[in-house]
Amino acid sequence: MFYAGGNDLNAGKTPDEVFRDYQAFVTKVHAALPQTRIAFISTAPNPARWRLVNEMKRRP
Repeated sequence: MFYAGGNDLNAGKTPDEVFRDYQAFVTKVHAALPQTRIAFISTAPNPARWRLVNEMKRRP
């Protein structure tokens, strides 16, 4: 399982940076373990981070 987005966006990363980080992670895992299945859990809006909701909805 791979969950990313909320903390990354809160720390100032852009949605594009979060997506590139995910791509890099998948590349590294599959280089070492090619048959590994990876499930991605996207970030979801929550009241504590409502100011980031537009970034959370953006797609790379």
